[in-house]
Amino acid sequence: MQSLPLRRRGIAVDAVSHACFGLVGGDVHTRDGVVTEHHRDRPLSERESRRWVETAERAKEVLASAAEPAPEPAPGLDPEEGGG
Repeated sequence: MQSLPLRRRGIAVDAVSHACFGLVGGDVHTRDGVVTEHHRDRPLSERESRRWVETAERAKEVLASAAEPAPEPAPGLDPEEGGG
């Protein structure tokens, strides 16, 4: 029996407005064989669930720039001042 690819995706959603910022991480992988040892008996690095942690870590990296203040608009291009 052939394994189907598994997909993990991470999307960013604003906690206040619930606006979706979009895809911030994910991966596709295929299982190699059959795992006989229970997941509780294996270190996280050998579990499929580590991919959820990895996706969250990638999302943190992607969203780090979103936490920074936006750059100031160029003079004359600020719509609030009648420009642009």
